[in-house]
Amino acid sequence: MILHIAEKGTDLKKYCEVDTNTIYKAIEFSEYFFEAMQQNFDQVSGQNEKIIGIGKKYIDLYNSLEDKELKREDIIDAALKFNIGKRMVCNFIKNADYFKKISYGRYLKNFNS
Repeated sequence: MILHIAEKGTDLKKYCEVDTNTIYKAIEFSEYFFEAMQQNFDQVSGQNEKIIGIGKKYIDLYNSLEDKELKREDIIDAALKFNIGKRMVCNFIKNADYFKKISYGRYLKNFNS
């Protein structure tokens, strides 16, 4: 109704029926807000790759790594199996809760996590 009034004005006697164009815009508007809500949920729950939420695929990656000194390249290669991009892996291995940097490009799993 708000879209109808915004487009046609407040003269409801003249424009008393909602046309298909207004209905189409209302559907698009609803879909936009639903998608935004879903993206926000994904970010908060850690399922969106735009942030480092420690979601299932990151935990699976971490658990798949050997308990020895790891090279950054080896972690990146392993991450490809979990559809995790290089930049996201580099951000993930900076997380002190999961990895300890021992030298340039070399890490150990942090066993406190």
